[in-house]
Amino acid sequence: MILPLPIRILSAHFIRLHFFTIKRRIQGFTLAWFFLFISLFSQAQTVPLSCGTPTPQNNIEFREWIKRSKMAGGRVATTPVTIPLAFTILRPSAEAGRAVNADEKNYIAQNMYWLEKFYRGSNISFYITSVKILANTAYHEGEVDPLTYVNQLEKNAANVIISSMRNGIYVGYAGYAYYPSSSGQGSNLIVLNENSYKYQDNLLPHEIGHYLNLYHTFDAVGGSELVDGSNCATAGDMVCDTPADITGVAGISISNCVYTGTPVDAKGMLYKPDTKNLMSYWHSYGCQTDHFSAGQFDRAYNGYWFRMNNPGYGDDQYNLSASPKGSAYNLKLRRADATNLALVFETQQTEDNLGFLVEYADSENGPWQIDPIVTVFSDVNYALDPKKTHYVRVRPLSSPYYSNVAKYTPGKPQELYFDSIPSDQVFRDNLSLQFKVRASSGLPVTYRLLAGNAELSEQGLLKIHGPGWINIEIAQKGNDEWEPYWVSYAMQVSKAVQQIDLSTITPKTFGDPPFEITAIASSGLPVMYAVAGPATLSGNRVTITGAGQILISAYQQGNANYMSAEARQYITVAKANQSVQFDAINSKTYGDAPFTLSARASTGLPVTFEGSGPVQISGNQVTLTGAGEATILAKQTGNENYNAAPEVLQKLSIAKAEQTLSLAAIPDKTMGDPDFQLEVQTSSGLPAVLTVSGPAEVGGTTVRLKGAGPVTITASQPGNENYLPTAVSVSQRFTVAKGKQTIRIQPIADRTYGDGDITVGASASSGLPVAITVTGPARVADGSLKITGAGTITVTIAQGGDDSYDPAASVTQTFTVHKLKQQISFDELANRTYGDADFDLSARINSGLGLQISSTGPVALTGTKVRITGAGVARITLTQPGDANHEAAPEVSREFTIVKRQLVLTFPELATRDYSSTPFALQAQSNATLPVQYQVQGPAQLLESNRLQLTGIGEVKITALQTGDANHETAQPIVRTFTVQKARQLIPWETVASLAFGKGTYSLPTLSNTQLPIQYRVVSGPATVAGATLSFTDYGKVTVVASQPGDDKHLAAPELSQTFCVNPEKPTITAENSLTLVSSSPYRNLWLLGNDTLSNETQQKIRVTRPGAYRVLAYNPDASCQSVQTSDSFQLIITSVEPRATTSVTLAPNPARDEVLLQVQLKPALRTPTYVLYNSLGKAVTAEQPLTYLNEAYQGRLTVRSLPAGLYLVRITTADEQLMYNSSLIPNPHDPTSALPVILTNRAEVGSYLS
Repeated sequence: MILPLPIRILSAHFIRLHFFTIKRRIQGFTLAWFFLFISLFSQAQTVPLSCGTPTPQNNIEFREWIKRSKMAGGRVATTPVTIPLAFTILRPSAEAGRAVNADEKNYIAQNMYWLEKFYRGSNISFYITSVKILANTAYHEGEVDPLTYVNQLEKNAANVIISSMRNGIYVGYAGYAYYPSSSGQGSNLIVLNENSYKYQDNLLPHEIGHYLNLYHTFDAVGGSELVDGSNCATAGDMVCDTPADITGVAGISISNCVYTGTPVDAKGMLYKPDTKNLMSYWHSYGCQTDHFSAGQFDRAYNGYWFRMNNPGYGDDQYNLSASPKGSAYNLKLRRADATNLALVFETQQTEDNLGFLVEYADSENGPWQIDPIVTVFSDVNYALDPKKTHYVRVRPLSSPYYSNVAKYTPGKPQELYFDSIPSDQVFRDNLSLQFKVRASSGLPVTYRLLAGNAELSEQGLLKIHGPGWINIEIAQKGNDEWEPYWVSYAMQVSKAVQQIDLSTITPKTFGDPPFEITAIASSGLPVMYAVAGPATLSGNRVTITGAGQILISAYQQGNANYMSAEARQYITVAKANQSVQFDAINSKTYGDAPFTLSARASTGLPVTFEGSGPVQISGNQVTLTGAGEATILAKQTGNENYNAAPEVLQKLSIAKAEQTLSLAAIPDKTMGDPDFQLEVQTSSGLPAVLTVSGPAEVGGTTVRLKGAGPVTITASQPGNENYLPTAVSVSQRFTVAKGKQTIRIQPIADRTYGDGDITVGASASSGLPVAITVTGPARVADGSLKITGAGTITVTIAQGGDDSYDPAASVTQTFTVHKLKQQISFDELANRTYGDADFDLSARINSGLGLQISSTGPVALTGTKVRITGAGVARITLTQPGDANHEAAPEVSREFTIVKRQLVLTFPELATRDYSSTPFALQAQSNATLPVQYQVQGPAQLLESNRLQLTGIGEVKITALQTGDANHETAQPIVRTFTVQKARQLIPWETVASLAFGKGTYSLPTLSNTQLPIQYRVVSGPATVAGATLSFTDYGKVTVVASQPGDDKHLAAPELSQTFCVNPEKPTITAENSLTLVSSSPYRNLWLLGNDTLSNETQQKIRVTRPGAYRVLAYNPDASCQSVQTSDSFQLIITSVEPRATTSVTLAPNPARDEVLLQVQLKPALRTPTYVLYNSLGKAVTAEQPLTYLNEAYQGRLTVRSLPAGLYLVRITTADEQLMYNSSLIPNPHDPTSALPVILTNRAEVGSYLS
């Protein structure tokens, strides 16, 4: 059998697996081989390998053996079995002699946990008999068949061999096992890959499955298993509760471990395999296999007994009879901390035990849960709630026997009180702090330093050695009575602060000599210096390198106990001063050539020049830009180390220059000649000033003629800020003659009435305005022709001349105005639906004349608004007949269709109702006024006004319909379905506070609010119920539950439970005969005589023995009811008794005023008789006194002098009886009377009574 082998590829590749199976026959048994081929793609993964075990050969003999051996059920026996496992780890020869290491032990222990986990419930368990190293390189590399060295393995145990399987016949295997065989050839061998067994929880359980005769779920032993399971006992894996499986054929697929393949079995049924069964191959598809079936457990159990009855190699040395090692262990559970319990081994563990399987439960008898943590030679903490009770047991991996069951029971909780708890501190030498903490249990508190630079005594004295965080555990560890209590406390000890004293430094000026700085740290630690800004530092010597601000820093970086510290000073270094020397400048005249300035700074820094006035300065070159006075400034602005020098000014005087003027002669002109230019020049280039007299004008040097006549032009130049005026002005004269003119007119084309205004394109060559006259249907306005109608129009143009031009010849032009052709624009009309809103027609005519509108079809017109009156085809026609200026317009028609309106129903969803609902209106609505009809199906009927009456329980279907007409299409029906549920009902039983027993019975409501009969039952208390009548059998608290189970139309009513007190009424006392008093209360009576309780008298009747005031209390025994009823007093007076011969009592004197001597003839007894005197009301008037035995009789003296006259009774109590006697009337000292004495000599019996 081969299971998945984890292959870990460290490079970024994806592993794709291709595998096939080879069968090999070895000495009569079948062994499965699995070959792995790896092709590399992208991404590293751990890919499980699948098993290639072929169909076994021993099934028939196994089945025959089962038939011979099987008892009840599916198993040949019922006894739990344990299988010993001997682990042999194959290693290279170089490791000979070494022991099994801790990692190897842990891996084997983990495999044992997986075995126990997956075989739990099978009645099969496992234990380890040995773990050893077999150092042989050929064995380890898989070059030698294990059967060749089987004699070196453990006898009488299943041998689990851990091999590399890197070479030979084992290459690439995850593991395999040998099936049991009755032919004497079955081997006790299970082989695991040394890498796979570390990580695959299903590997060893799977191989043990084969070892115990389990087949793959997809095996075809006896043929392929059918999906319907009809051949499950003789085909497939021979287990009937594992679904038929299929693996390795085309068409299988799986998604999230849910099989979605398409292959079918011989009957055409789709496979539904168990993708998580441990004997399947679905781990190859990414599924976590995690269970066996019950049938597999049965087969594995039988496989164990088959193997035990058919040991391999014809030898009984492989019959799994190895004795367990190790011993029993005593366990104890205690609390470890606030969230964990500690499992403590009280018995020393031995090397024979590789670890433990730990199981825990909430009860001593389970159910037990196995814990995945396997402890090896150490106590361990478990995250079990310390506030609950827990049970834990362990089983050594080397033994099938469990330890004792350790029980943990939480103790009483306790708390810690902090009398003194230090806060955060700043470190200083010899810093000590005292913790003072008390436990509420009174048990001692312990202190433990968890972290920090300190030491902590058991008494809570903390000595701090340096700064940092200090973590302390304060605990009271509890005992058998008290739960432990832990507190973690953290405090921070900060470093000490130090100060630096930096000496004051005076301000400096650039150029000052170097200076020194000094500073001292309060900690005494050495101080370091730093400088920033225009300076350099050497030790504590500062050299100034420029002006500006210098930062002097003195710092101490601190150490383990002191924080760092720094002191700073800013020093200002002032700039140095400088001066400028500026050479003198001579006066100038405008037009002189540029000249050079000369100046120098005392620092040698470059000097710059600035000018104001008619000069331009570039560098030290000055160019004159005009006449006047200029100012020139020489300056040095300084730099980062020097201040600006004082500026030096010089004034420069610049004189104006002279200029000349010339104007050329001008020939005569004719009016109409074009503008001409004057030839005028100045030596300065300044413009000449020109003036004109006569019919002309000058603009710049351009002359424009304005009329005929003589013209004179004069030129001068007045100078400016840089030039003097010309000395003289210059004039030139010429003559202008009158001009000739003509009229030009543009042709005017024919027009159509309605065209816009016509601009007449006419002008005189002289530029003088022309006059326009018109004849025909037009007029002149604002220089344009306005057409006023259709016809012929003549236009005449004239110009009459002026002082400069002669008159021009007039010009005439004629044209025709035609009638306007009218055109109607009428938009297409969209089709409409009956019921659409009125709409306006959209039409236009180019003449603006009114349109005439007509229509045909189901429409009505109001002006341009159309109203639809029905469905059909409508036509709208527009016309315009024309007039004197307009031709008639072509008729335009538009046709459109009016379709029927679609009826649309809206019908709200109908909510679920119950049977008790009142009739309700159906509220389907339409977009038209036509009536809505309804069809009803189900337990309901339609009433008038479309109201629905529910008639039963079930589903009701309502169909809303609306039929169309000539203008409406029938509506689409709407179906609404709702459920009529059973009606709810209530029980109308008002709250009962309490009931008096005297009423005997209590009538309960008989019907629910739906008139169904109510059922009652007494849950608790002294009552019975019959129908709706509640009867009481005692006082107490009674709980009654009312219910109504409902019927075919009503739900069961919510049960109504009432608890109330059944209390006694005030009892009355009656006399049944001369010796018996009877209470009206049949139960719970407490009898009183006077204020004394008659403790033995609790029944309804009592037999009286003494006179006095009797009362009876009837009470409710339930304390929560607090009901006690007391009767009125019943007065009882005894008037005579029958004498008793055995006892003689005398009272003398009787009657008496002072004292009465009481004598009782009784034999001496261990108990001294006592006596008490009662008045006629039964009230004691003396304390109980003992009698004295004297002269063969008991004697006592009654003092009666303070008692009023009356009849008194004496009660004498002896060792075995009470006697009640009459006395005579005792006279009052002030009103003596007498009465005949009566001697009482018998036990009292009432002769008559008064009440």
